[in-house]
Amino acid sequence: MSFSYPQANDYLNSLYDYETDANRQSSPLFHLKSIAKLLDKLGEPYRKYRVIHIAGTKGKGSVAAMLTSIAVESGLSVGTYISPHLQNIRERIQLAGKPIAEQDFADAIFAVSSVIGERPKEYATFFEVLTAAAFWIFARKRVDIAIIESGLGGKFDATNIVEPDVAIITRIGLDHTDRLGNTFTEIARDKSQIIKSGAIAIVGKQNDEALSPIIERIDEVGAKSFISGRDFDIFVNKSTLDGIDVTFQSDDDKFDYTVPSMGKFQGENSAVAIMSAKALAFEKQNIIAGIGKVKIRGRMEIFQKNPLVIVDGAHNPLSAAATAFEIFDLGLAPAIFVIGINRPKDFANMLKYWSKIAKYFIFTKSDSPRAYSPKMLANFAEHNFGIPSIFDDNPENALEIAHSIAGKSDTIFIAGSLYLAGEILKQA
Repeated sequence: MSFSYPQANDYLNSLYDYETDANRQSSPLFHLKSIAKLLDKLGEPYRKYRVIHIAGTKGKGSVAAMLTSIAVESGLSVGTYISPHLQNIRERIQLAGKPIAEQDFADAIFAVSSVIGERPKEYATFFEVLTAAAFWIFARKRVDIAIIESGLGGKFDATNIVEPDVAIITRIGLDHTDRLGNTFTEIARDKSQIIKSGAIAIVGKQNDEALSPIIERIDEVGAKSFISGRDFDIFVNKSTLDGIDVTFQSDDDKFDYTVPSMGKFQGENSAVAIMSAKALAFEKQNIIAGIGKVKIRGRMEIFQKNPLVIVDGAHNPLSAAATAFEIFDLGLAPAIFVIGINRPKDFANMLKYWSKIAKYFIFTKSDSPRAYSPKMLANFAEHNFGIPSIFDDNPENALEIAHSIAGKSDTIFIAGSLYLAGEILKQA
């Protein structure tokens, strides 16, 4: 007996989902008790394979995609767990870099639901059930290694039940401050809790305020560590719309490679992925080949040419600053922006960065119940930054407006939320 695929989705959607909670006033306290109980009843499937655990503010998804590609290139059976998805819920649970089959998804959700039984819906949340389902299907499919992206923070994220072989901290920024704290130190302290005794810690570029608590955690658990800027680094030799040419250097190695994804910031992400792969003794030829074949959806992704349309899931000030730099650096400014942002993101600072290289703002919204009012955002942008601003609640209409404004040499940049990125990419 199992669920059908529609039944599995219906069951998931009956559970509390922090991601879609518009008010976030009655959400349960975060803890690991529920996920621990679920996984204990399922036989602790996460102990049946090696684990790479990734936390951070920026670059988690890209690092996960790169490591997945490297592992596949190395001939390993690999499971990948990410969030959120762009177009289909099955994107969150992947085998060999591809979404799992509908029946595998349904079987995994049913297996978890069977051990929950008749309990209040708050007993296990949408994310906890999905996380347990991912760990269960990875064990069932006998993966060699699982690449696990944390959902929110680190300490009480449901994924933090694992005992990783490698724990990765990507760049820390001020995001989810309502849950994780208002300073780099507080956020880094929370996310660094994924570093456990026996793990190898790989740390991406950080400011001093974020790096200090991460090093404290490394020392506390006695983890071996490799830190960007201290133990490894990269230099981007060339950046184009087709990708970047990069040189990686560590204490014992130096080599060139190509990332087929736009944005110099992907050099930083690739360095973290490469150092992680080296720590697990992957062969250099497979590392270079894997990076060279990676496909990263919704991150500076070219959606269309003539005019050039780029889709990016940037949804916090750190990502907004990075994408603004890339647009300027590639000679694509001033650009026409199509923007949709969800509460409680810091829209003011996001728009501040984008206003520096914008010709027009066109505000819209995804179907998320947490979407900010496009009209409010348009009024704010015009009043504070003087950028001509239009709004339309429908993303498809907003994109049509952008096309009506754009000439063939213009760039249309779509950003503000992964949810919006996914809705736009569905139009392909």
